[in-house]
Amino acid sequence: MNDTRHSGFALVTVLAVILIVSAVALTLASTMRVEALQVLGDRTGVEVDALSAAGQEMAAYLATRGLGTATEDLEGLPVDIVQPGFHYVVHLSGGDVNLYLDAEDGKLNLSTAPDELLDNFFVAWSGDVVRGRELSATVKDWRDGDDLPQPGGGEAATYLTAGYTPRNAALSIGDAGLLRGIGAEDFRERLLEGAESQRRLGLSAFITNAPVGTTVNPNYASELMLRAVPGLSPTVAQRAVAVRRSDLFRDASDFGRRVGLSQDSPAWRFLNFTRKVPSILSLARSADGRVLRSERRVFWPVSRINLTTGVLENEIFVGAIERNVLPEYVQAP
Repeated sequence: MNDTRHSGFALVTVLAVILIVSAVALTLASTMRVEALQVLGDRTGVEVDALSAAGQEMAAYLATRGLGTATEDLEGLPVDIVQPGFHYVVHLSGGDVNLYLDAEDGKLNLSTAPDELLDNFFVAWSGDVVRGRELSATVKDWRDGDDLPQPGGGEAATYLTAGYTPRNAALSIGDAGLLRGIGAEDFRERLLEGAESQRRLGLSAFITNAPVGTTVNPNYASELMLRAVPGLSPTVAQRAVAVRRSDLFRDASDFGRRVGLSQDSPAWRFLNFTRKVPSILSLARSADGRVLRSERRVFWPVSRINLTTGVLENEIFVGAIERNVLPEYVQAP
């Protein structure tokens, strides 16, 4: 009888031990699976990063073959033309890379943008006439050469508690975040209050420190930026974004004809069709499409004197590199 009782107790103990060991084994297996998936995901991310970077190197080579120009020669190369002069697909051993011949010309330089364009942009971006005009006035006060405040703006007295004063000159690369009324959240995408499924892109998507001058290139500007151009109605801005998807605008006459803009429109003073500050976006995806990586290089034009010849020469250099920041034309369906 005692032997039977001891045998039963031993059996229960063994079963309990087996259950515990099984639970530990299952937990370890689950943990190892999660870690394996994480490692695989990290590895895939690194591979797609490398593929995107390879796309940039391929773009540098394709430039020697006239990529995006009238003399473009891609014969015999693993390149498909999706939209001439703008969108190409390069087939590499590691996968396909989308190349976009973009430009900073569709953005606003706060130092050089005309007053009217500044006013319209901040009103359109903020969705608030009062706040938009105040932000515009703040930029003007920061960049002008005097200490006379504009209505709603702010000069030295406004920044006393912050410990600095307006530059009263062109904005440097870090000045936008110092402007009165602009906070870190304004540079991030956010959901607009009271607007279902409507998001507002941050200021980073619209402003640049590149030397784009006083005009906007409608080939690369967002719809919001085009709506900010004095003389361009929301209808014309929307039409411009739609029709350029098939073919970029060649010049002013092509733009006017395709979007229906009259020759006497004040908008012409704020438009240009030259790719003054070019950029190249390379975009790569993993084989399953779950991992997306991009790299965007912006090429700034620079004029400097050749010390050997004494001649002023024009050169370009990489002025900015953006990673995993997708423009509207990539996000759009």
